[in-house]
Amino acid sequence: MLSKLLAATLLTHEIPRGSELSAAHTQTTRPAGRYFFWFFESRSHPETDPIFLWLGGGPGDSGIASAVGYNGPCLVNTKGTATATNPYSWTNRANGIWLDQPVGAGFSSGG
Repeated sequence: MLSKLLAATLLTHEIPRGSELSAAHTQTTRPAGRYFFWFFESRSHPETDPIFLWLGGGPGDSGIASAVGYNGPCLVNTKGTATATNPYSWTNRANGIWLDQPVGAGFSSGG
């Protein structure tokens, strides 16, 4: 869904747990600034379900950490070697964007 709207999408994969994934860097209004985000489609009705934006818990907090450890479609094990389906994922009923912000946090980079 989002990959159709954003030409900046760098990769799209079907993750093992049934959610379509897109990830990209997008330009900011700051020179050389780029935000990184992950987008996961809803497991229910991606074309009609709402979209939410997750910004993390504070300045410099990576939204990606929440995508794989809190409210995303999968949870990474403690060794970082495997994932399991998150039965409480917000993507059960909504499309989600996890954003690394501000520029310099997580995979977001630049000036």
